[in-house]
Amino acid sequence: ELEVARLVDSLGEWVPSQSGRRKQDYGPKVNFRKERIRLGAFDGFPPYARTLMEAVWRACPDLAADFAPVEMACLDYHQSRGSCIDFHVDDAWVWGDRIVIVSLLSDSAMEFRNAHVRA
Repeated sequence: ELEVARLVDSLGEWVPSQSGRRKQDYGPKVNFRKERIRLGAFDGFPPYARTLMEAVWRACPDLAADFAPVEMACLDYHQSRGSCIDFHVDDAWVWGDRIVIVSLLSDSAMEFRNAHVRA
């Protein structure tokens, strides 16, 4: 885990993002408002991505049969920056109905809600 975190830091450039986080994006450029995708300069995932996905597939074998990642974002959250994930609905038109999340170097807890079910 620590080695993957070191690779993330050494191979990609961190860019400030919303909600106090930093990120590295790998994948097509998406215009969510216009629902358009542009490949731009995307030329593949970083070398460590395969190692991460193989670990996910081992942990969730049903996922391996029909899940092909199309985008990868490395997100860096730090309490000192007030980093957080704001409540939101992901855009299924571009990502589909599944998003794989891998947390490194600390525990995390996320709450997911079905947007079609009223609480």
